[in-house]
Amino acid sequence: MDDDDDRTRRYRTPTGIMQLWAGWALGPIAWAIHQNAAFWIIPALCESGSRWPLWLITAVTLAVAVAGGAISHRAFRALGSRWPGDEAGTVPARSRFLAAAGVGIAGLSSLGIVVESVGIAVLDLCAGVP
Repeated sequence: MDDDDDRTRRYRTPTGIMQLWAGWALGPIAWAIHQNAAFWIIPALCESGSRWPLWLITAVTLAVAVAGGAISHRAFRALGSRWPGDEAGTVPARSRFLAAAGVGIAGLSSLGIVVESVGIAVLDLCAGVP
């Protein structure tokens, strides 16, 4: 069994495939949860005047998005960082692509959460809330 088979054996199983997809999906899911939770909680916060629940939502969702990136980065390192040459469509090629895409998507999702959170710090949260 060659070295490539040893590294990709885990990603031939349902558990390994779910690990790759979890790394890929956690970032966008966290970003969507952040966006929707902030939207729904702001009217209640206008009554109390407190912003800490928004910061808590931001911290938790940012941690989930970063965890997705860490899962993907770990998988990418475990698979080896070289890109496949003529092995397109194989388990190593698919797994490396999903792991690399997961790192990128988690980074973009984390950036989206941070950008949305700038408004918590600088804007009047109750402007336009009936």
